Amino acid sequence: VTNVYHVHDNPIFGSFNNFGKITPKILSLWRKIMNQFPGSKLFLKDGGRYGGEYRKDIMRERLHNASFNDEEFAIEGSTYDYFDRYQDVDIILDTYPYVGGGTTCDALYSGVPVITMYGRRHSTRFGYSLLHNVGIGELACATEEEYVEKAVALASDKELLAALHAKLPEMMRNSPVMDARGYVRDMEALYEKIWSKWLQKAVDIDPENEVPKEYDAPFETPMQSTPKIPKELKKLLPSLKKIQMLSLLKGNLFGKKVLLIGGQKETYLAENKEIK
Repeated sequence: VTNVYHVHDNPIFGSFNNFGKITPKILSLWRKIMNQFPGSKLFLKDGGRYGGEYRKDIMRERLHNASFNDEEFAIEGSTYDYFDRYQDVDIILDTYPYVGGGTTCDALYSGVPVITMYGRRHSTRFGYSLLHNVGIGELACATEEEYVEKAVALASDKELLAALHAKLPEMMRNSPVMDARGYVRDMEALYEKIWSKWLQKAVDIDPENEVPKEYDAPFETPMQSTPKIPKELKKLLPSLKKIQMLSLLKGNLFGKKVLLIGGQKETYLAENKEIK
């Protein structure tokens, strides 16, 4: 266990989600990702308080069935050094279709980037929402192929990993996710808007049921806050919109970068400032 993060020579991927969320399908995607990095490791930590050894045995069997060897993974139950353990991981790989919520927040607060996948159902979109609010929504993936590609690209760029680990805690603290007062203000404004709209329609009451005939509650998104991104990472969003552009962030942070995008050579310049 290390209290200070350092980029590992061979990437360490992790999941701190409940073992029940780790399906054979998601394990097959993790297998594809790790196949690109000989010597990489998978660290699984389960926060469940009950059935610890039994749950670990079941998880070990699932890993074996997904072609993981014992030396490729480590399994751990609940421990008091929970937050310290995030410093041993380079990238968190989210589960699907039941994604992380609290564990994703913990990872981002600890400085660990998260690769998540989302669909149309509510249970698949927590990670998508959290990453967008923190300012790294491009790490949210719509397809399995994108999920694998972005995980591989991010794990291949050690400078990018170091930059994210250094800046994500600040981005998380400054984001709408941790803006409790702003959240309450937005909710209050929405309640007032709903009430005001109801009062406007109250003149059109059905005398038998005493309810508005055409009541349509406003469902506009109330949040007006935007993520507060450190100036060193302000170009993160456009740089991650396509997987080919992941390494552009490194150019934005550390100097000049030449990329081949769509067959065209493009040069990007940035101030060569060290991240502190």
